[in-house]
Amino acid sequence: MKRILPFIALITLFFGLQAQMPPRFIEAGLDLGLGASNNYFLLGDFFQETLVIDLDDIAANIGSGGYRLSANADARLLMNLKLKSKKRGDKIGLGLFSGLSQFALMSVPDSVFDLLSEGNLPDTTYSGDMGLRGDIFASIGLDASYARGPLSLSLSPSFYMPVVHIEKPTALYSLVTNSDGTASVMAQASIPLYSAVLLSQDMSMDAGQAIGAIFGSGGLDISLGGMYHLLPELSVGANFRNIPIAPARLTNRNMLNASFQLDMLGILSNVDTGNFYTMTNGYEFVSDQAPINVRRPFKMGAAAAYYPRALRWLTLDGKLELAIYDTVYADIGLRAKANLANIGLFVLSSAYEDMVWRNSANVGLNLRIVQMNLEIGSQSTDFFRALGWGGVYAGIGFRVGM
Repeated sequence: MKRILPFIALITLFFGLQAQMPPRFIEAGLDLGLGASNNYFLLGDFFQETLVIDLDDIAANIGSGGYRLSANADARLLMNLKLKSKKRGDKIGLGLFSGLSQFALMSVPDSVFDLLSEGNLPDTTYSGDMGLRGDIFASIGLDASYARGPLSLSLSPSFYMPVVHIEKPTALYSLVTNSDGTASVMAQASIPLYSAVLLSQDMSMDAGQAIGAIFGSGGLDISLGGMYHLLPELSVGANFRNIPIAPARLTNRNMLNASFQLDMLGILSNVDTGNFYTMTNGYEFVSDQAPINVRRPFKMGAAAAYYPRALRWLTLDGKLELAIYDTVYADIGLRAKANLANIGLFVLSSAYEDMVWRNSANVGLNLRIVQMNLEIGSQSTDFFRALGWGGVYAGIGFRVGM
């Protein structure tokens, strides 16, 4: 017991001194995140001795949206400066950042699994459209914030550069069956992959040319936000993210075209010739110049934060945003944040962003000079699969300053 008491006293002293220390006024940091998911298989299924693929169960449970796969990755370097006026109480923040973000989403229509599980019926046409979306953006920009009294404002202009962009791809299939025994299968795909750098082998670029091409393709957007401390327990605000100012422009198009046609002929009527089917297929990858404008998803919405009177270390906040990209969808999010003496930081969150559900836990340790954050969670394009680890997300953050 005598050995434990000095240790407890030392920890108490450390926490007391830490609480009295001012926050970092200058810092540098790095954030990394990586995730992948699907809307049927759970993470535990891949650790079984045998992975069971039940086509009937897949067809019954994936829903009308089909089988969906998603992948995302983010990396961000930053440097922040925080200033405070002792006379007026103003708080000013300035920061520089650079980052790289990637997102991809692919869907296989449910009609494919209906066909595989139930078989084909005569005089019936099966068809569907496979969806595909993908982007890689690099960006550099400025973060600025101002707070005085109950009002806080943020401004973030950003120069963004699309490295890879998939523009309105099509991937169709159809199966037509006839009662006379004939059938026809068709599949066709046209995927335009735009890039800042040239991808074809006969149009090579060195590193300097590639970097110049990426910067030369860039566009400009700006994000705005504001919060107002309306009540002692409540703050409300609004956010506008990626407001387009000048679009990015890509000119290098790499078009993947593929087609397949299989016609099953009547068996009895072709016994003599032995020709029971005809098949044609083709594939080409063509690079050309076809300029397009590229914008990042524009989002606008409202936010609110609640501070329980009896639990000043706890914050409950949420957001609701409308996103406009190649389609219109909603982003929603809820968080519970616990700040223990500015040393232990704990966050539980559940959000639907860019058509993917994510439930995660974030643990941070702030030693003033150094701060570390670790986040891990489950994600999926399906809400219930996100609760059951239909995918995984992991992130890490690091800050150092004084």
